[in-house]
Amino acid sequence: MNKQEIKRHFRSGDVPTEAQFAEWIERCVVWIDDVSELPDACAPLSGTCYLVAGKAVVRCEQADGGWKWMPYGSIGGGTGSYLELTNKPRINGVTLSGQKHLRELGIMPDFDGLRSLAVLDDNVRLVIGIKSGNGTVAPFSTTLGALKTYLAASPVSGGNLTRIGFSGAQDGSNTEFGTEGKFVEGTSALYLNGQRMYPGEDYTELDGKGFKMAEPPVANDRMMFEAVPADDYNQL
Repeated sequence: MNKQEIKRHFRSGDVPTEAQFAEWIERCVVWIDDVSELPDACAPLSGTCYLVAGKAVVRCEQADGGWKWMPYGSIGGGTGSYLELTNKPRINGVTLSGQKHLRELGIMPDFDGLRSLAVLDDNVRLVIGIKSGNGTVAPFSTTLGALKTYLAASPVSGGNLTRIGFSGAQDGSNTEFGTEGKFVEGTSALYLNGQRMYPGEDYTELDGKGFKMAEPPVANDRMMFEAVPADDYNQL
């Protein structure tokens, strides 16, 4: 249904049929700013046209055994195909054409290159997130050694992680707490208000007899301490 037919329907008062409306809608050209906004080409979109950046028109057509957006015309001498551009954008001197890996664009090295950048030992500090508190937000980091300890599935053999009672004032100033019985060093897990703390960062163990927090807890804070009791640990 072309423009003249649409005008005739308005003059005569005839209501176009669903098929006539569908044909007209499919012939409408949709305006988009960039080719990245194009939907996936598929059979239901056959014949649909898009005007890209006010210059190039592309149309959904079947080609090379599949559905593709093909150049259908241009305004002002532009091109409807990114592949036909003679001045494609570049990143780090690499032209954006075809499939490119991040390492090819100089954004990220491959794993072998990454390993050669630094020697990873237990003293290497890693930024692993954001920590907020007392009205401040800052990067949160820990050492590789502390992270390995925290993530260890079985830090010791012959003992089970057990909830251990502790004593100490939660008054907003005290940071040291003594445990009810000795525990195996390196096996502790401290929770504050349901969140697990990082050993060596949020708290430190005190010779298997207690722990010291980096920031003092207050009375309303909920704390829980777990570790392998020294009595239950059979050292090999």
